[in-house]
Amino acid sequence: MKNLQNKDKSIIYIYNHIHNLFMGNFYISDIWDGDNFALGLQKGNKLIYISTWDQKSNTQYSGYYSEFELLNEDGSTKEVERALDNVSREELIKNIKEFFK
Repeated sequence: MKNLQNKDKSIIYIYNHIHNLFMGNFYISDIWDGDNFALGLQKGNKLIYISTWDQKSNTQYSGYYSEFELLNEDGSTKEVERALDNVSREELIKNIKEFFK
């Protein structure tokens, strides 16, 4: 969690929930270290970008934005497989499970 020490509580909230479900099946890839409302979860050549920017004033922490990306060997984005806007936590979790299988 050290990588998230400067992040907004909304992104830490979703990270903790995801981490508790997936326990070590990914690592944090914080390409957006200047964005306190975003983080990346990476497993192999798959990266999930999650943002809570639109929810910064929402204390319920719902309605996430995320992109599911396939990466090149150099870590650059090869393809955005899907993007989800204003998705619920449950729908986000479902998509993470599908993408990381």
